[in-house]
Amino acid sequence: MDPSILTRPLRPLPEAPRGRDEALDGLRALCALTVFFGHILARGALGPDLAPVLGWERLNFGFAGVLMFFVISGYAIGLSTRAPANGAEIKVYLGRRFWRLVPVNTAAVLLSWLVLPTLAWDAVAGNLFFLQNREVSYFGWAVPLLPVNTNLWTLNFEVIYYLGFIALWRWMWRAGTVAAGVIAVVLAGVMFPGFPPAVARYACGALYWLAGLWVAWQTPAPAGEERTRWPSALLAAVALWSAAPLRGVFYVLGWDAGLWPTPVSPHRLDFLAGCIWVLLAVTGRGLAGQRRLAFFCLGWPAAYLLVRVAAGPVGDGEIFAGTTLALAAVLWWWRPAPVLLRRLAPVGAISYGIYALGSPFQFGLRRHWPLAPGSLPGLLSRVAVLIVLTFGLAWLLERQLQPWLRRRFVARV
Repeated sequence: MDPSILTRPLRPLPEAPRGRDEALDGLRALCALTVFFGHILARGALGPDLAPVLGWERLNFGFAGVLMFFVISGYAIGLSTRAPANGAEIKVYLGRRFWRLVPVNTAAVLLSWLVLPTLAWDAVAGNLFFLQNREVSYFGWAVPLLPVNTNLWTLNFEVIYYLGFIALWRWMWRAGTVAAGVIAVVLAGVMFPGFPPAVARYACGALYWLAGLWVAWQTPAPAGEERTRWPSALLAAVALWSAAPLRGVFYVLGWDAGLWPTPVSPHRLDFLAGCIWVLLAVTGRGLAGQRRLAFFCLGWPAAYLLVRVAAGPVGDGEIFAGTTLALAAVLWWWRPAPVLLRRLAPVGAISYGIYALGSPFQFGLRRHWPLAPGSLPGLLSRVAVLIVLTFGLAWLLERQLQPWLRRRFVARV
C-alpha cells in the first residue's frame, strides 16, 4: 500500500458506477453462515447433543464473521455514498440506513419476545431502538442484551458508526488523523484501567469499519474481472484468528485479555489485517499493494506458532492454525475467479436477516420441540426446520419488504 494514502483527505477516488458485487455477497454469506452454524455448534441452542464435540469448536468462527461484517459494512457505505455531503444527500443516506436496519431488527426483537415472553419491556424497547449495551447506561437506564438474541449487540455498534460516518463524510479529515485518533482511544483503553471500556470497544470496532470505508474510498477499483489469491487470503485469516498471536502477546506482557471478553477488543486487532486482505482479494481492489499485507498475514501467525512450538507442547488449536496456515501458503500461487463465492450470493443478499433471526428461532425450537437424548433424526429435523424458518423469514424481510419500503419512502426524503 502507498504510505502517502494516510496523508490524503478521506474522500472517495473517482469511480464509475458498478453493479452489485456477487463475490462480496458471497463473502457476506460466509460471515452469516459462520455465526449461524457457530451458535448451533458452540452453544447447543438446539439441544445438548450439539454441544462442542470432536473438535467441532475449531470450526466456530462466529466472532471472526462479526468482525468481517464490520469491515464489509464500512466498505458498502463507502461504495454507496460518494456524492458531496449536503443536506439532501444526508437525508437520503439516513433514510436508507433506517429502512435497512429497522424492519429486520424490529422483527428480530419481537420474535425474541415471542420466544421468551418474560423479557422486561424496557429491555425490549431498548433493543428496538438499538440502545443495547452492557456497559452503557442512559441516565441510569441500562439496556441489556436479549438472552435469546445476543447477536443484536452489533447493531448498537453499527448505528454509532453510521452516525459517526456523517462527520467523516462532511468534513473529510485526513485518513491518518482519523486512524491516529481512534488508535489513541484504543490504547487508552489498554493502558488506563479507569478508561470507559465501552468507548474503547467502540473504537476497536471502528477500526474495522473504517478499514472497509478506506478500501472503498482510497483504493482503485479493478478494470475488469480479477483472478486473485482469495482462497489463500481466507485461509490465512482463519489461521490468524485461530492462532491469535496478539492475544498471546497480551498475556506475556501481563495485560489481562480477560478484561476484553468480546472480539471487539485490542487483543484481536491483528485479525484486522486478515480482514483487509480478504476484502481486497475478493473485490479485486488495490491489487498492487497486497503483497506486504499478505506476507504479514502469513508471517505473523507463523512466527508466533514457531515460538509456541519451541516453548513446549502445543494444543489442538495451534495444530489447526498451523495446518490452515500451511495450506494458505501452498495455495499462494492459485488465483481463481471467485466463482464459488458468487454461488453464495443469494444467501449473502439475506445475510442480515439470517444473522438477526437465527438465535431466537434456535431457542424457540429447543423450548417448544423437546427431543429425547440421542435422537439424531429428530435433531436433524429440527435443524432443517430452523434453516427453513430463518432463511424464509430473512428472504421475506430483506428481498420483499425492505425494497418495497425503500421505494415507497426513501424517494420522498
